[in-house]
Amino acid sequence: MRDCTGQPFEVEFRESQREVGGIRKHLLPYAVFLLFFVSATPAFSGGKLESSKTCRPCHLEIYLQWSSSRHASSFTEPFFRQTFLELARRGGGEEKVCLACHSPAYTVSPEENLPLKDEGVTCDFCHTLNRITVEEGIPRFENTPGIKRGPIEEADSSYHRTAFSSLHLSSEFCGGCHDYVNAHGLRVLSTYTEWKESFYRGEGIHCQYCHLPELYEDRQYKKHPSKERPPDHTMKGGHFESQLRKSLTGRGEISFSRGEAVVRVTLRNERSGHKIPTGIPTHRVVIDAVIFNERGVKIGEGEAYIERILGDGKGNPLENPADIFLRAREVLKDNRVGPKQSKTYTLKIPVKGSVEKARGVVTLFYELPSADPNLKRVRVRFADISLEKQVFHRTVLGLFFALLLIAVVLLAYDIALRIKKKG
Repeated sequence: MRDCTGQPFEVEFRESQREVGGIRKHLLPYAVFLLFFVSATPAFSGGKLESSKTCRPCHLEIYLQWSSSRHASSFTEPFFRQTFLELARRGGGEEKVCLACHSPAYTVSPEENLPLKDEGVTCDFCHTLNRITVEEGIPRFENTPGIKRGPIEEADSSYHRTAFSSLHLSSEFCGGCHDYVNAHGLRVLSTYTEWKESFYRGEGIHCQYCHLPELYEDRQYKKHPSKERPPDHTMKGGHFESQLRKSLTGRGEISFSRGEAVVRVTLRNERSGHKIPTGIPTHRVVIDAVIFNERGVKIGEGEAYIERILGDGKGNPLENPADIFLRAREVLKDNRVGPKQSKTYTLKIPVKGSVEKARGVVTLFYELPSADPNLKRVRVRFADISLEKQVFHRTVLGLFFALLLIAVVLLAYDIALRIKKKG
């Protein structure tokens, strides 16, 4: 017989029986008591956590999902590494602020968990977590290594101890890292706060409802886990095309006035429990509008940005992530779409030539910074809004109505003259 790691354990047990020989009958009651006492003793806070590779043999599908997630690469992701190393070069230890969420296992116990530093938000950190103190600033975590905690009510394992955790089904579980107030009292990350201020909190709809939907779609899972369909531990975030498509819906209209196209795009945050976009202010949604004439020739193009911009306290916007986190003192702009909110964005685009009929296409992109020096930002296309309705140029319409009015006036004048002659 073999355990989860494939190592034989029954043979070893039999060999130990031969070693105790004839006295094993006398020691057996004490051994049973000692085994019970040890298993009932609570694990300590902090301490050494296990590598995610330890979980791989029994939880292969979940391990592979986690391996491709942002959680797994939170410490090794190139753009973060640039910021982290920049802070380290500055000196003063400011980079330690990043470790609390980008390598939390290391933060809990640096000396014992140094090998886990590159694993980011590792499996054992989340599944031994039993308490989070969500306060202003850096979160504090309390772990009990040895007890695997999660949202399954009747979990059973012969390899490790398990415990049901309601914390793992609450938004507070995510709030420790997805909210951050810097030393100047400015809330740089506000995803958890945005959820708290939404109606979703009152309805009891937590982060996991969207980011671990299998827990809710399969109501039996929490009591009877299905190995065929475990919760997707990639935990798709706001930068995923599929999530954006489900959350943000839109419609648009186009009109013309004095040589420019006026494009109005109305977006609604239908399903997200926080603002769109959320997270670090370097991310934004781009509204890109292209205008074509009746022959299909592009006659104009313009962009608008849905974003949150933080400043240095003197009206200057901050772009460097390190400065955004540590130096920001004010919010210069925030035109994001809140939960269940609709917002209209207007683009005024100069157009070339005289246009009687036109059509437009609006494309929505999710934009985030790139670690590639040759590519400043990366765009993820997630929606197209058609402005196919043909609209007459307002100048042409104005001329038409002016001529019609003149014709009516002339007709009325003619009728008045005829009546006068007959009189």
